Parts: sequence; C-alpha cells; structure tokens
Amino acid sequence: MKLKLYGQTGCKTCHDVKNILDERKIQYTYVNVFDFREQWDFLKKQNDIKYTPTLEIYYPKEKRFVYLAAGRDFDGPNNFTEKIKGYEFN
Repeated sequence: MKLKLYGQTGCKTCHDVKNILDERKIQYTYVNVFDFREQWDFLKKQNDIKYTPTLEIYYPKEKRFVYLAAGRDFDGPNNFTEKIKGYEFN
C-alpha cells in the first residue's frame, strides 16, 4: 500500500492530518496541490473531490485507489482519525 496526502499551504486541517500521520509513523508522500495543479484538478474531477486534505491509498496488487477526502469522507482531524482506524498502514 502506498499513500499520498494532497494538501496546501495555509490549510490547518491539512497540517493537522499530516501531524496525525506523522505521530502514527505512517509513511506517505505529501503533494502540495499548488505545485501539481493539473494532477489535482484531474483527481478532483474523476473522484468527486472538492477539498484538501485528501488521502490517496494505492493498493498495488489490486491496482486500486481509494480516496479519503475532506468534506466528503471526513469533516476534520478527529473524524479523520476515526476513518483511518479501519486501515492497516505500514
């Protein structure tokens, strides 16, 4: 499993989610959406995503992506913590 966290500078929830992942020693790649605008725009359009932070979970064996997006799948850091409990990272 590979993780990417899409976020942006100045986003408090993005910062909080990064801290949650770091505290749990969950490895991920951080993608600033302003640096990768085309990639972010495509991702939003294809997956009905509107906000950052968004966590991309990639399962290489199944070649499958799962997205946990703010405003769609969780409403803040506490709710994010609850959402990731069901996943086995690392």
